[in-house]
Amino acid sequence: MIDLRQYLYYKSPYFLNMEELWTEWPQREMDGLVKAYYLGQLSFWIQQVLVINIEDRRKDHWQMLTHHFVTISLMATSYVYHQTKVGHLILVLMDVIDLFLPVC
Repeated sequence: MIDLRQYLYYKSPYFLNMEELWTEWPQREMDGLVKAYYLGQLSFWIQQVLVINIEDRRKDHWQMLTHHFVTISLMATSYVYHQTKVGHLILVLMDVIDLFLPVC
């Protein structure tokens, strides 16, 4: 079963074609599903900042808080500068990695 993020990447023109990431820049128009996915991910990371401050503080609190702020700023910057193709690819790659990271 393929989920939304894989479907969006699979149907994109830059699927397994890295050169396509940089064509037609700046691309000011986004597909509605890609925009919803992108903004959904951005809202998830903003929510994570709230969650990390509500939870009991762990040893890595400041590292995780910094990580969340860097992720939010990178996503917002890629959105503002119309680099959403690259941002989408990075989000897909990080989602795959996030499946295995908790196991470690």
